[in-house]
Amino acid sequence: MHTLKLIVMGPPGVGKGTMSKMLEARFGLAHVSTGDLFREEIAKGTDLGKRIKTFLNDGRLLPNELVINIIKSKIAEIKQGFILDGFPRTIEQAEALDAQNLNIDAIIRLEAPEDVIVDRISYRRLCPKCGAIYNLKFHPSKKYNMCDFCGSALFQRKDDNIKVIKRRLEVYERETLPLVGYYEQRHALLHIDASENEPQIIFKRLVECLRNLLGTLN
Repeated sequence: MHTLKLIVMGPPGVGKGTMSKMLEARFGLAHVSTGDLFREEIAKGTDLGKRIKTFLNDGRLLPNELVINIIKSKIAEIKQGFILDGFPRTIEQAEALDAQNLNIDAIIRLEAPEDVIVDRISYRRLCPKCGAIYNLKFHPSKKYNMCDFCGSALFQRKDDNIKVIKRRLEVYERETLPLVGYYEQRHALLHIDASENEPQIIFKRLVECLRNLLGTLN
């Protein structure tokens, strides 16, 4: 089977992480999430992690050079296909990635209205132990604020409040949305409606689009 190399892009809360994990499981790909990489550094308490935390808490993008170096190091470790989730986020980052000649198969652009995104993020709750993700409005846990799988108390990320969400969406419109035009000229760009709150529906749509594009998926 063809070894996939994919980029998943879209505004915060549109479902990039969820779709990436489903693609990872379906096709045996390495899921490279900038968010996860950043949180790992923050958890380690390194100087880099402290710097990253400042930017994330303010809803700002990290400096291009910093992000590019982190991603380059991670990609160099990967032997199979991969999904880049949350990178690139600027034209400069996209140009740096293209310079690596990685032969990206497709750019997946997930799209949803702003009100849907705000609800997804502001109602999002996570399990600190097993990583399960819930939404108090759409997919709550069976027992309020407790994980169904391990019983741990759920928590809300500090940057999942409405003020920061609005700021992140503004940054996305300004910094990342121009990538649509950039990729339309250089790569296969798939537009996926991700407005439903049932991930399986979105994933089925996504796989069909990939199959139509590449014709080699099982």
